[in-house]
Amino acid sequence: GQYRMAWVGLVDPKQEHIIPAAWAGEEWGYLAAIHNISLQNPPNNTSVPAVRAIFTGQPAYDNRIENSNVSQHWQQEATRRGYHSAIALPLRKNNNIFGTLNLYMGEANFFTPNEIRLLLELCGILEHTLGTIEMNTIQLHTEMMLKHTRERLDFHLQNSPLAVIELDHELKITTWSGQAERTFHRRAVMQGNVPVEADLDAREGRVHRDAGGGTGIAQIARKCSR
Repeated sequence: GQYRMAWVGLVDPKQEHIIPAAWAGEEWGYLAAIHNISLQNPPNNTSVPAVRAIFTGQPAYDNRIENSNVSQHWQQEATRRGYHSAIALPLRKNNNIFGTLNLYMGEANFFTPNEIRLLLELCGILEHTLGTIEMNTIQLHTEMMLKHTRERLDFHLQNSPLAVIELDHELKITTWSGQAERTFHRRAVMQGNVPVEADLDAREGRVHRDAGGGTGIAQIARKCSR
């Protein structure tokens, strides 16, 4: 048969409880009714499957919820919605359990060893998918942080009271700040992929180059590096 309801719970290490992150199927307010799933104490015979799965690292199930030893509150909320079998499977990342996949059936004795084996394979696929999503999210966040950092550096560079000039290993200008323009009365413009200096006072926008073939500041840098 089809699963009556499924939900994914994530471990909140700070609050020491399980947070429902997503669900599908005939939920009917079930997660709100059992929202406080504590992880503060080790599991016992009355613990819900999700808690047992997280502590033991193994699938935990009840094939007859109405006759199980699980807490009366959980038992009542489950059977009221027609759930008669339930299983929680641990989800791992780098060998650390970060949550559970929880499935509920409308019939008793559903979770056989063969069914559990298939579900463990499903969890492996789910863990890989969640890991891929997280890595993509981390990569995007890193790219955004780098972009933001570069923008902040550019802002401070252009507004620095110092004339900042950066040269590469061939003594070609790679960075020319706003204060450098004001100090040397020249600006660096791109000629192809190479920054070169242009006289700010040049009426025809003529690119200024020294007779030696290099930029004026590059010539100065060469002298200073000797």
